[in-house]
Amino acid sequence: MSKDAQTLIGRKQFSTVGHLADALVNQEKLIGADKIAKPVNGEITKWFGENREAVGVPAKAEDYKLPDIKLPEGQEWDKDLETRARAFALERNIPQDLFAEFAAFVVEDRSRLFTVQQEHVAAEEAQAKAALEQKWGAKNYDANVETAKLAARHFGYDAEFLAKLEAGMGSVALIEHFHKIGTMIDESELVSGDNVGLRTPATDAQKRIDALKQDGQFQKTLRNRGAPGHKEASQQWTRLHELAAGEAKKTS
Repeated sequence: MSKDAQTLIGRKQFSTVGHLADALVNQEKLIGADKIAKPVNGEITKWFGENREAVGVPAKAEDYKLPDIKLPEGQEWDKDLETRARAFALERNIPQDLFAEFAAFVVEDRSRLFTVQQEHVAAEEAQAKAALEQKWGAKNYDANVETAKLAARHFGYDAEFLAKLEAGMGSVALIEHFHKIGTMIDESELVSGDNVGLRTPATDAQKRIDALKQDGQFQKTLRNRGAPGHKEASQQWTRLHELAAGEAKKTS
C-alpha cells in the first residue's frame, strides 16, 4: 500500500469495505461516474489483497468471524461448509464484513428451506396419522405403528432406505406395508429373527419343515444342544410343527 493510500485510509478512518464503497459513491456523485475508471475483473480482489489489513481481510482462514446465527430447531450446523467457506474467502481476499454478510444470507436461505421441508414433512405425517387412525381406530394406532417399526428393524432397513421407500409409496402405504409384515411375526420373533410367522399357513410350514429336514447344517445344530444357534433352531422347529398341525395361537 502506498503512503498516500495509508494516509487517506487513516484520515478517512475506513474500517470496512462498506466505508470505502460509500466514499467511492460520493466521489462518483461529485466528479461524475463516467469520468471515474471502472476496475476490471480481478482488480478489486487484488487490491483487497494488497491492502488486506486496511480493508479487514484476516491473516488466517480461522480468523473469519461469523455473525450471530440461530438455527431452527432440528437443523444441524454444516461445519464442513463453514471450513470451506473460510478457506475460499481467504483465497479471494474477501474482507470480514463481506464474509459475514454473505454467510448470514446463506444460512438464512438454508434455514428457510429447512423450515419449509420440516413443515411439509409434519403435514404429511399428520395426514398419514389421521388416515391410519380412521382405518385402525385411534386406540390401535400406536401399537400398529410400533409393529411396523419392529418389522422394518427386523429386516435390517435403515432410515435412509425407509425414506426412499416412503418417497415412492407414501407414508400411509409404507406403514401399512410393514404393519402387515409385522402381524405375521410375533414380538419375540421380530427380535430373534427366526423368520417364522405365527400366521404362516400350515402348508407353507410343512414345506419349510421338509426343506429343513434336508438341511444337514440345520439338523446338526438342532441335535447338538451345545452348538451355537441351537436354541433358535429348536424354537423354529417346534413352532413350524405347531403351525403345520394348526395349533399355533392366533393373533389379532
